[in-house]
Amino acid sequence: MEEFPLEEMFLTHTKKELVTTAGLLGISINQNQRKAEIAKRMADVILLLPAEILRQLPFSEVLKLQKMVHAKDHAVPENRSFVWDCIDQIGFTDTRGVGKEAVDFIYPDLVESLRPVIDSFVEKARANVTKYRREQLILGLLNLYGILSFKELEDLIAIYDPDTKALELYHAIEDSFLLKSRRVDIEERKLYYSSPYMTDPYYTWKEINARKSVTRARFTEEKVMDAGIWGSPQPPVNDATGPFRDELSKMQIAEAEINWLIGQYWMLMNNDFSPLTMIQSLLDENPQTIESINSLFSRFTNWANNIPKWVVKGNSSNHTFETYERPELEKRPPKLISDDNARKAGISISQEDLNKAWEDKFQPPKGKVGRNAPCPCGSGRKYKHCCLTPN
Repeated sequence: MEEFPLEEMFLTHTKKELVTTAGLLGISINQNQRKAEIAKRMADVILLLPAEILRQLPFSEVLKLQKMVHAKDHAVPENRSFVWDCIDQIGFTDTRGVGKEAVDFIYPDLVESLRPVIDSFVEKARANVTKYRREQLILGLLNLYGILSFKELEDLIAIYDPDTKALELYHAIEDSFLLKSRRVDIEERKLYYSSPYMTDPYYTWKEINARKSVTRARFTEEKVMDAGIWGSPQPPVNDATGPFRDELSKMQIAEAEINWLIGQYWMLMNNDFSPLTMIQSLLDENPQTIESINSLFSRFTNWANNIPKWVVKGNSSNHTFETYERPELEKRPPKLISDDNARKAGISISQEDLNKAWEDKFQPPKGKVGRNAPCPCGSGRKYKHCCLTPN
């Protein structure tokens, strides 16, 4: 295996990526310098002051680096996720294949820099409960609600940790590479932060704000903390969680793997990934009978309809329908359309009412509605999945 120093690993990134990473880590650089000079500056600072970088990482990633320092070939099994670890994003780790498996590893100069400090840092970090608890609490809120302004975060944190003041909250974010990297530009003179798993913050923010009548869901502190587990966020347990987990257990999937799948599926659902695609990927690795597939998909769908969704402010699809949509449907019951089946059932409707019903059904919405915008009918679904293509 060819070995590269950290500086050369940084050179595999673009200059823009290096400038952004340096800013997030608090490393001062001259942006007018060439990429090679910036990469050298970053490597020099990190190798000289490794503890300063470690304190900005999630504790789980500090433990991963500790394992790499002490492991043979300085490698550990690859982390599977559709988002990068912070240490991946920074450029500390590389990946290679070992047989049919893949491993993450770090190079010798970083190992030698971390070796004298990593163990003592971990011991001290274990006692720093407040810092990591706050980071997990903030991350849990972002994973549950998708995107929040600093003021919204401040109001929510006050519920779970009244002793945390605004300045302490700000420093909790600024001292965390993970949280600081999730700042997004939405509105001028306002700080917004999104879930690390969110692929399109601006679109999601617009979708959330289009549902002004929906009240933000509330969660216990335990549920927020579970949602803030970095790498494997866990949605609140509902009545459909047990049956879905049972289906996964029948496929001989280990408990830790089930937790990981639950977290990944939750985040993928929030990003509008197709449920069928997710289940198909699972079945490719674990072939099942038709009966088992039908049962799995049924229980997955039931579970998915009961987990918190970003676009409805942490409410589930089922709760949103029952609370906000069903009452409106009951106020305006659907019109009966006269056809052969209706006539056979003895139902009659005047031609005038019939024409009006069809006009209402196919009347195009006023003004231009984007395909991905909320449907004007108020269903909560995207326009392209609702009235744009009437059945």
